[in-house]
Amino acid sequence: MGKKENNEKNEKKKEGFESIFEAFAFIPQVSLSLAVPVFLGALAGNWLDNKAGTGSIFFIIMLILGIGGGAVSSYHLFQIITKKNNK
Repeated sequence: MGKKENNEKNEKKKEGFESIFEAFAFIPQVSLSLAVPVFLGALAGNWLDNKAGTGSIFFIIMLILGIGGGAVSSYHLFQIITKKNNK
């Protein structure tokens, strides 16, 4: 094999995930970056509703904030992974 063939293989390898294990490690990272803010937002909203004696207004507000936070967190994670794979 010549240098040119090795360079082409390396370029193809850089296009995607470098290993199958790296791809599988990405799945729980995204799942946790979505689930944790939503869960914590719902928990905090429920706690605030119980303390303030309101219906479920804080629960809904904090749940929406948790969903937004999870979306932003996942977006940043995708940005990091994309930059890493493009190098």
